[in-house]
Amino acid sequence: VKAHTSAWPFQEPVDTSDVHDYLDVISDPISLREIEERLDAGFYKTKKMFVADLERMCNNCMTYNKSDTTFFKAATVFGPSNPGRKRFVLRL
Repeated sequence: VKAHTSAWPFQEPVDTSDVHDYLDVISDPISLREIEERLDAGFYKTKKMFVADLERMCNNCMTYNKSDTTFFKAATVFGPSNPGRKRFVLRL
């Protein structure tokens, strides 16, 4: 997932010192870094749990950003509305 060309906005948590209102809009943030840490710690007991965090990451991005931004467009690659997402996740 991290190596995917559309994963660049999700590598690290949103820097709230730069994006001051992010936590006013997003109550449960997550990034690929946290997802990787959860994988390493054995947190995910099922693929469904893993996919739920990916979807939350994308939904957060699409909630905060306007649809014409590169951030929003990157989120649609991993998001639940992408019909190719299932094929992508199944390769994991």
